[in-house]
Amino acid sequence: MNPLSDPSLPVPIEKETGTTPPSSMRQQILMEAKRLFRDRGFAAVSINDIIEGVGVTKPTLYHYFKDKEALYAEVLLAVMAHGSKFIQNDRQKSVSIRGYLAALAAGYLEHSPTSLATLLRDAGKHLNPDNYKKPRKTSSNYFSIL
Repeated sequence: MNPLSDPSLPVPIEKETGTTPPSSMRQQILMEAKRLFRDRGFAAVSINDIIEGVGVTKPTLYHYFKDKEALYAEVLLAVMAHGSKFIQNDRQKSVSIRGYLAALAAGYLEHSPTSLATLLRDAGKHLNPDNYKKPRKTSSNYFSIL
């Protein structure tokens, strides 16, 4: 199964500019949570850290995400969707194995998957089975396309 064709997966986290319409608030929360989880790990990040970083209230965050675990699972899925898209695009552009490997190495350096490795490590330790099920399945698909 291609994780990019799965409509239940979240849209990759992208940087947004300008004013903040309500639909992009979710993206801003995801971006800040991704940064904090990557830098500190799941256990060291509180909901207060995330809402302070975004400048929203707890009810706003909980409007978009059930709890911290659900937010973490969404961050994981978004990171994997972004990486999968990058890999798939490079695979389509490259006509040779050498070109594909060069593009893959460049992408590795540019997008530094250490954030994914950190996020996946914490997921196994801190998410309940329901929240971990989809990221675990997607990570298997993600690594199979490499």
